[in-house]
Amino acid sequence: MRNTFYTLLCIQFLVTFALMLLIPVMPLYLQQLNNNVPLSGFWSAAAIAAPAIGALLSAPMIGKGCDRFEKKTMLMLTQCLFVISLFAMALASSLISFLVARLLLGFAGISVVLTVYFCHASYQSEALQLAKQQRAIALACLFGPLVGGYALDSLSMHALLLFSAISSAVLLGISTVIVRDLVQPQPPAEPSVINARLWSWPLVGWLAAGCAVQAAAFALVVAFALYYQAQWPGTEHIASQIGALHATAWLATFLFAGFWGKRNQSGNPRFNFMLASAGCGLALLCIPWVNQLWLFMLARFCQGACFAALPQTLFLQISKICPINQRGAALGLARSSQVVGQLLGPLSVALVYDQFGANSVLWPVVLWFFAGSCFVILPTLFTSTSFKVTSI
Repeated sequence: MRNTFYTLLCIQFLVTFALMLLIPVMPLYLQQLNNNVPLSGFWSAAAIAAPAIGALLSAPMIGKGCDRFEKKTMLMLTQCLFVISLFAMALASSLISFLVARLLLGFAGISVVLTVYFCHASYQSEALQLAKQQRAIALACLFGPLVGGYALDSLSMHALLLFSAISSAVLLGISTVIVRDLVQPQPPAEPSVINARLWSWPLVGWLAAGCAVQAAAFALVVAFALYYQAQWPGTEHIASQIGALHATAWLATFLFAGFWGKRNQSGNPRFNFMLASAGCGLALLCIPWVNQLWLFMLARFCQGACFAALPQTLFLQISKICPINQRGAALGLARSSQVVGQLLGPLSVALVYDQFGANSVLWPVVLWFFAGSCFVILPTLFTSTSFKVTSI
């Protein structure tokens, strides 16, 4: 299973890399597609949000498909859709065709299938596999925007998208040969647990927590730029500084993902999630008292180090508390909850910015992170055993 595991990591990196390529330069690339005629901000927002909308629609269905059909079949199907969407993006000659391709990119839902694979102990324990998945995502988030910006300035974004599509097609062929289907072990468990209904108070709590921390992460992307510009007006190369600070956070996520994976393997993932989510909020609370660039960088490094725990712990716990025969469906719901957070986070920042200005935009981010810590505790108010599968 070693070859399968590392092939899946390569797929995860390429999937995230393709998603992140255009994020910082989306308005500029859309303007190129429109023959260099300026566009309204609606088109950029729509292009950025399209994969999230597609994923919101498809994730529950793909999760259920992983429970009903062979995992490798679902992986090949979603990979094919992913490759088709990349070729469609690379060959798009109009704004509408590009938006449709972006929507298909999210609808492919390959991340759900990959997470199902990593949540089954095959090469290492679930906790360590999810930690390595988080490292692959962080590495792609670190390099994707950098390569995308450089390609738009110095090379050709069309050529880079085409290269990504061809690389994905080659990886699809390799994975067809190398990747093995999962053989779901049947550990001893009570029949009442195996056959229990999917929904439970612990699951609701973790889905709410996943939504909250993802909302915080995406709100931070918008809020940090607004706040930094307000605090350092007129600074030269301010976009480069903001990009470097975001990269610092992703570097910390890459470095500390393994640390949190080992902690989760040792036990008490719920406490790790609470600690990490609160740590993200506390790191951002320090920023209003910071007046030097290196201190900004230190705060973002601490926030990134804590964030490394959150997605992997979310998937680990949801895979443990759900019935064995509905694990895919539960992970699909987890992905959908994250997508809802992606949409709510920037909206909350926009509302605060309109009412209170740029100096207050970090507060909703902090509150989202603290809410994530609280949501994993709430199920204890409704059931005495938070991690026992209990039907509502």
